Amino acid sequence: MGGVAHGVIDESEVVQGVARIRMLGAEPFKQKQIEQRQLEAQAERVVRLKQAETQAEARRIEAVGEADSRRKLAEAEAYRMEVVGKAASEQLARDGALIAQNPLLIQKTLADKLSDKISVIIAPPSQDGSFIASGLLGVGVPSSPHMGRQVYPAATEYDPSAGSRRFE
Repeated sequence: MGGVAHGVIDESEVVQGVARIRMLGAEPFKQKQIEQRQLEAQAERVVRLKQAETQAEARRIEAVGEADSRRKLAEAEAYRMEVVGKAASEQLARDGALIAQNPLLIQKTLADKLSDKISVIIAPPSQDGSFIASGLLGVGVPSSPHMGRQVYPAATEYDPSAGSRRFE
């Protein structure tokens, strides 16, 4: 220290010395602060990574649960359809056997269904034992060649003054 003459210390040298001491003491403190910030940032990354993994696992569990629920609903619907189909098939078999034993049951069923809409049915009795409403439905009725069609005479010439055709 060049300014120490006759035991007098220069004030500027004291200030510089104090500044050096502070810098020497501050460097390890700053270094520790930097290291601590790096450790905190690394810990935050680890926490975010763990949270993301936890959320991903929760989504996987939810997706598996939803898929399982849909599979069970589909199985239940398939079972319901199978049971309903079997019941309908058995009912048709019973109806078939009943109709085979009682052929007039069809005519009775038709009359029952028509009874709400028609108060009186007048139909000629079938001579051959066929369906009671066959006369109403046109079944077994001889058809003419012009049935359902209107027959018009052929036009021979057109008279514009009369505004109509003359027919022969």
